[in-house]
Amino acid sequence: MYKRLPPLNSLKAFESAARFLSFTKAADELFVTQAAISHQIKILEDFLGVALFKRKNRALELTDFGKAYYAAIPKILNRLVEATDKLFALKNDKHLTISVPQTFGIQWLVPRLSEFNKLYPDIEVRLKGVDQDEGLLSQDIDIAIYYGKGNWDNLQVDRLVEEDLLVLAAPKLLAQKPIHQPQDLKHHTLLHIHARDNWQHMANYLALEELNIQQGPIFCSYRAFCVASLNRITRGRMLNNVYCILQGVFMRLVIAAPANGAILKDALKTHLQNDPRVGSLVDLSSSDGTYPQLSFAAAEEVVAGRADRALLICGTGVGTAIAANKVRGIRAATAHDLLTLRGSVENYDAQVLCMGQNVIAAPAAWALVDIWLDLRHDTSSSYAPKVGEIEAFECGA
Repeated sequence: MYKRLPPLNSLKAFESAARFLSFTKAADELFVTQAAISHQIKILEDFLGVALFKRKNRALELTDFGKAYYAAIPKILNRLVEATDKLFALKNDKHLTISVPQTFGIQWLVPRLSEFNKLYPDIEVRLKGVDQDEGLLSQDIDIAIYYGKGNWDNLQVDRLVEEDLLVLAAPKLLAQKPIHQPQDLKHHTLLHIHARDNWQHMANYLALEELNIQQGPIFCSYRAFCVASLNRITRGRMLNNVYCILQGVFMRLVIAAPANGAILKDALKTHLQNDPRVGSLVDLSSSDGTYPQLSFAAAEEVVAGRADRALLICGTGVGTAIAANKVRGIRAATAHDLLTLRGSVENYDAQVLCMGQNVIAAPAAWALVDIWLDLRHDTSSSYAPKVGEIEAFECGA
């Protein structure tokens, strides 16, 4: 792929000698003899086929070829040093990767991460959401949280919590086909996640030998399962999307990030494009756009009513929030934890969520954005009048 490159030791000797214009000082800096520096320069000149130095009695000068070469070499060596330092930093990075079912992670694990970070601030927690009840640890996973009995071979297993199995159904469905006794379950479609085990356990507990647990759809996603649960489902037929009626119309989102937020933005965008709650998603990102420009553009989409909310990503999430808040009518908040996230919407009616690619990992960010999509401003709370005060001040009232 690359042409033959000159020896690294020769490049180091050349850079030092050219900087000092002295073989003696270069030798002192590199802890070698003057003869060694001269030898390395000779190797480099032979490799390049040009003379790099003019050697005089008591002075050393760069030739035109030497000057041209020296203009680039220090930068190249510095980049090599930076890349090596980054690799060592990555090698020594302390992190804990946890694989967790998405619903459990959002409701139980994420709210507890802030306390863990206080106790162990030097450990970075990385979450990997999975849509399965059980699984195996892979090389890139340190801890896995799964639903199951815990009888997995060659793994250390600790029980976190016990769960009770409950029979749940949409209220409208029960109004049409009420369940007064266990036998009434035979008249309903059963919903399954990943497998039919849970309904088998329920049938055994209720002594319903005639309950056909083989009927009903199996979902591989908790989100799809929840959407289906809130719908009126008859055998093989979904009648209307109660989920979207309960949540309001499909949410219209805009997302934007400059170059230093593109990785996290792309990860969140992938999730949002497949989320049933998102009706439209417009990406305003530009590799050459500044975070103020992109923040202004996204905020103006919300103010104009073309979008319901905006998601902005930069390095820390602070700059985008400051910029977006300069647009009249916008309330933008930076949030990397559940408490701040909920307060920004439920209390302060923030329409713009800002996050930092250098602050939060993609799985943790998605866990928060997933919750954010369902949050609504509580107009009956004590914070609602304060939001009104902010709006009045903004309008000059």
